[in-house]
Amino acid sequence: MNADTYAVSSNPTYNRFIYELKYALSGLTSGELLNILKDASIEAGKTTAKNKVEAVKGFAKSMNNTISRYRRDGIKDSLESDFLKAKDFAKQVPDKFRNVYNNFIGLSREEQIEQLAVLILTVSIFYLSAGGSDIEGGLPDMDIAIGGIGVHRNLFSHTILLGFGIEFGARLGIRLFGALQERLPENHLPVWDKTYSFLDTHKDKGIAAMWAGIGLHLLKDSGILIGGVKPYTGLPGSMTMEAHQALFAANGLACGMFAVKQP
Repeated sequence: MNADTYAVSSNPTYNRFIYELKYALSGLTSGELLNILKDASIEAGKTTAKNKVEAVKGFAKSMNNTISRYRRDGIKDSLESDFLKAKDFAKQVPDKFRNVYNNFIGLSREEQIEQLAVLILTVSIFYLSAGGSDIEGGLPDMDIAIGGIGVHRNLFSHTILLGFGIEFGARLGIRLFGALQERLPENHLPVWDKTYSFLDTHKDKGIAAMWAGIGLHLLKDSGILIGGVKPYTGLPGSMTMEAHQALFAANGLACGMFAVKQP
């Protein structure tokens, strides 16, 4: 046993954490585990589907209202109105930042730490999902590591299907964590409750950041931001490069919509 291993194993907090984890898992039969997994999967699936349906409905309603307004008021007047609204919003940005700062200063020390943790979490998830500052790699390009360059830009890794899968997995993981927490000893370490509470409270922000990151990556791959689109792989039949570009862009915009409409 090396020095690092000994230091960890002799740490009372670490030992208690491992004990409580084993306690929660002890006596858990395969049948009970399957029931927990089934219930968590159903709830995670329902929540994921419900949020996306509501996002699509909200987007469709917004688009219908916009189209109706443009038809009623005319394109010229509507564009002028939208420009003025955007201009007013830009003017309000400094005041909005000032209000955010003042609200942050008014929080308790513990609340400030939590808000900073949320900010770090969401920014990190966004960059990891998109692929960093150059938008290369990220979650979509994990297909290379998993299946090789031959499956790069396939229909799962470079469409909204990837976001659906990750959101479902994240919600499922948090629900399983909650089920595990319920089986802990009565006087367990506070870190269990704090960790679960933080993840459960701020999961939607993290999921929104994931959708935004994937969306930016797909928009970049579409070529509409900097040019240079490459085709999807594994599609049945043949498509023009314009069709490939449109498919990338449509999925990127849909991811952006899901990010904005996240609860």
